Amino acid sequence: MNDKDTGSGPMTALTSSVFLWGLTPVATKFALTYTSANSLLFSRFLLTLVFGSILLKKVHLHGLTPRLIAGTFLLGICGVAIYQLLITSALERMPASEAGIILGLEPILIQVIMLAHQRQRLTLRNIVALFLGLGGVIVVSLAGTKQGISSNLLGVALALLSAICWSIYVVASRNYTKVIGAFRYSVMSLTFGSLCIAAFVFTTDSSPNRIVPTHPAVLLATIAFLSLFATLGALMAWNYAAKFVSPQLQGATLYAIPLISCFGGALFLNEHLDSMFLIGVSAVLLSIHLSRSKTHQRRSFT
Repeated sequence: MNDKDTGSGPMTALTSSVFLWGLTPVATKFALTYTSANSLLFSRFLLTLVFGSILLKKVHLHGLTPRLIAGTFLLGICGVAIYQLLITSALERMPASEAGIILGLEPILIQVIMLAHQRQRLTLRNIVALFLGLGGVIVVSLAGTKQGISSNLLGVALALLSAICWSIYVVASRNYTKVIGAFRYSVMSLTFGSLCIAAFVFTTDSSPNRIVPTHPAVLLATIAFLSLFATLGALMAWNYAAKFVSPQLQGATLYAIPLISCFGGALFLNEHLDSMFLIGVSAVLLSIHLSRSKTHQRRSFT
């Protein structure tokens, strides 16, 4: 669709990207039962790098200033490389459902970062939403500990840091998609980020068996899903939709991530959702609801 698309395309793109991201912690946790975090990261983002490089050949870089290229590179490091390194490490220490709940705080974080960027004060509603969301995360973490799941404060901290990195990427990306274009920006930032991840793992992991393991077919399929759909496809759909909808509406679609992760973890990974866990989920969802703007006006960037 062209840049003037105001039909169902943007909302379909948003729905698809959020659904895929909701399943990402589940698929990642599943893959980690077969291989190490380094092996998964290297395999996943090497494949992403290959496809990103192919698409990059179709992207014309002429007309881009060094500042725009450098900014895209830095955002690729923040929103792709650092984010993925943190959340994958976190998933080694917590269930997928718990990680999904923490990532569900992203709408609040996005709003706080936007207000800070615009030099606006946080309202009482914002502050209540933030603390309610953090309280929900604590309850969810305690529920995981009660169930005897391998979860610790380091995992929670890593997941929170990853959510912050992604939120910074989302806020900063809107200006770049406006100037560079959604497709070109998505391909560039994703390729830069994937290159950084592959290079980091390759240079820091000295064990060839961990870098290039023998994967069963089900793991190869999971890596392909994470690389081509949950990373490449979802990011391009998200940045495409950012051209047509408001930041508030786009952030609101992230509501679905914790729910998809929770029920995906219960369905595919046999993760137990007890009453304490559901209380924490409810607190996070309520905090996100409070953080929403009362208006969701559609915007079109040309």
